[in-house]
Amino acid sequence: MIEYLPLVLTGLGLTASIFYYTITLRNANKTRETQLILQIMNKMDDFSELWNHLTYIWTWTNIDEFWQKYGPENNITDWIKLFRFSAFIENLGVLVNRGSLDADLLDDIFAGVIIYYWEKYGPVFIDLRARWDMPDISLWTEKMVDKLKEVRKKKGTHTETMKVK
Repeated sequence: MIEYLPLVLTGLGLTASIFYYTITLRNANKTRETQLILQIMNKMDDFSELWNHLTYIWTWTNIDEFWQKYGPENNITDWIKLFRFSAFIENLGVLVNRGSLDADLLDDIFAGVIIYYWEKYGPVFIDLRARWDMPDISLWTEKMVDKLKEVRKKKGTHTETMKVK
């Protein structure tokens, strides 16, 4: 019986090591995700003025009017503003869709902003896909919004956002 003691102790040590490594890895992932969210929140602060501009100042009644007022051919300055914000949101979509950023966590922090953005500007980018023959433009954003809406439905939270103007 005593001859098995080294094997038992080795097995217990290996089990404890695996358990410790699993806990350490889980904590590291939570820390990384928290750091990522804090960086995103910081970036949203940088974009707050732009967000308000895009949300409350830009208005149009149909897609042709949008292109006339804000399209790159007629208004490159405003177009760049939209594209800057859109690129940021699109990158969030990449992170969510690759599993690097938890959709449930993002829902708790920014879902209203993101869903509202897509409801207002999604039709513009869907039209842009056809106009410029770029079927993938803002695709990650669209997929992220679908995931956020699924998360909200599972949580039983409202899926309504501000009224799009």
